[in-house]
Amino acid sequence: YVFYGVGLVALIRARDGRNRGALTDAVVVSIGGFLLSWQFLISRTLSDENVSPLARGAIIIYPVLDCAFVALACRLAFTSVNRLPIHGLLLVGMCGLLVGDVSYVFDELHLLDLGARRDLGYVVAAAAMGAAGLHPSVRALHLRGTVTRRALPTGRAVLLAGSMLLPAALFIFGFGNESTRALPFQIGVIALAVVATCRLLDSVRTQNLTADALAWQAEHDALTGMPNRKAIMRGIDDRISER
Repeated sequence: YVFYGVGLVALIRARDGRNRGALTDAVVVSIGGFLLSWQFLISRTLSDENVSPLARGAIIIYPVLDCAFVALACRLAFTSVNRLPIHGLLLVGMCGLLVGDVSYVFDELHLLDLGARRDLGYVVAAAAMGAAGLHPSVRALHLRGTVTRRALPTGRAVLLAGSMLLPAALFIFGFGNESTRALPFQIGVIALAVVATCRLLDSVRTQNLTADALAWQAEHDALTGMPNRKAIMRGIDDRISER
C-alpha cells in the first residue's frame, strides 16, 4: 500500500500538479468515498464488540486508504487532455482494490456470505495494474500533460455527481441513524459541501475567462493583437449609432 501511494504521487508530479479542477474533483471523490465507508463499514465495525482491536483497526484503515488511492488515481486520470490509457487502467485497478477490501470487510463482519467471491476485486486490481504496466502508452508516462481546460467529460461528471449525491442522500434520509449523526460524518458532509461549492465557483470563473478569451480572439489578430475587420466595423457602427 505504501508503494501504491508513493507511485501514484510520483506519477501525478510527473504529469502536472497545477490543475486545480482535477485536484478538487479528486478531493470530492475522496470525501464521498470516506462518507460511504463510514456509513456502511467503519460505524458498523466500531459498534461490533466481537471484532478484535487489531482486525477492527485493519477494517477501518484499509477502506480509508483505498478511498485515498482512488482519489489519487482520479487526480491522475483527470489531470489533462493528454491523459493516457494507462491512467484509466490504474484507476480501474484502484477501484478494484477498494471493492476487494470492502468485500473482505463485509465477509468478516458476516454482513454478506461471499466466500471466494470476495477476492474478485483483488483479481480485477491485479489484472488492471498488470495491463497498465504492459500497455504501450507506458512509454509516454514521463511526458507532462497540458493544462488546457475543456468541458467536463460525461464519465467524470457522473462520478462527481455520485460522490456528492449518495452521501447527501444518506445524510438527509438517514439523519435519525446514529452513524449519520456522528461528528465525523457531519464534518465530512460539511467539507464535501464546501469543496463542491469551490468547484462550482471555479468552473464558473473558468467559463467566464474562456468566454472573454474567445470574444477577444474573434475581434483581434492572433499575431499582432490589433483589431481585425470585424472589430473595426463594429466600432464604426457604434460611432454612427451614437450620432
